[in-house]
Amino acid sequence: SGNKIFFGNNGAAELYFTGGAKRLEATSSGITVTGNITFGDGHTIGDDADDNLAIASSANENIIIDSSDDIILDAGGGDWKFKDDGVDIGLIANSSSDLIIQSTVSDKDIIFRGNDGGSTVVAMTLDMSDAGKASFNNGILAVNIQGAGDEAGWTFGGTAINPRKNGSAANGTVDIGSSSAKIKRLYLS
Repeated sequence: SGNKIFFGNNGAAELYFTGGAKRLEATSSGITVTGNITFGDGHTIGDDADDNLAIASSANENIIIDSSDDIILDAGGGDWKFKDDGVDIGLIANSSSDLIIQSTVSDKDIIFRGNDGGSTVVAMTLDMSDAGKASFNNGILAVNIQGAGDEAGWTFGGTAINPRKNGSAANGTVDIGSSSAKIKRLYLS
């Protein structure tokens, strides 16, 4: 009933804890551990309360995944979830092979940052409290700007700006200004 180690004739080894519970088994196909593995100063690998694999570091320490080649995340459920202290904050998902990037906290933005000459800049913010309105820090380079559905828009190409509708060039579809929003000045040369 106490702690014991058993070695079999085929090279197998088993480790039993007080009470007769098997905690470790080594066979020709690998090692099976019952319960959590604790190493270092409190890092653990084991099951969580829902029987998921849980890898946890000790307090105030990071988990580093370092590969000499690629790091591959393969989720059969199609979701990669991001949490902060147990609270969902973001999601990358597969929806019929479309890649979804989602902020999961109500009205919280998606912010794209980069390094411009040594300074961190916010390149673009998607405002989730305003249906995802995009704000760009500098300019927008585009060949075609068109409204949703069959709304009119503009094509920018070379030296011409052409009106469009339904994805094609179209006459008589775009107004500049209106009776309630008039153009103040127009300079032509």
